[in-house]
Amino acid sequence: MGNPSILPVLDGEESVRTWHVTAGGFLDLRFVQQLMSDGIFRDPLPFERFANTAPTGKVNEIRGGSVMIDSDALGAKFTGVLFIDDPDLESGIERNIRRTLGREVYRIYGGHVFAVGGQIGM
Repeated sequence: MGNPSILPVLDGEESVRTWHVTAGGFLDLRFVQQLMSDGIFRDPLPFERFANTAPTGKVNEIRGGSVMIDSDALGAKFTGVLFIDDPDLESGIERNIRRTLGREVYRIYGGHVFAVGGQIGM
């Protein structure tokens, strides 16, 4: 709450996502930096198998890397929120090299916020 000169950091990198708004829920997020997660590794779906050349045979799926809002949720409001993919330059470079050279397969839905339903306000 408030309007701090240095925004507190919510680090979702080690989880599936930081916020999951479920039935009847509403998220009011104010004045923070939100770091995006790496999602989950899953087996490829039948239609993805022909395109999957990853050595692991897995797909990295990100559905709302920071916030997912379910279809029967009320929604969310974001005030002074800074969404960041990866603030650490070295870590970000390593991840991009791994994605390219490791031929990792990614499915990204919604980027930071994936809203299946509800309303989003600013």
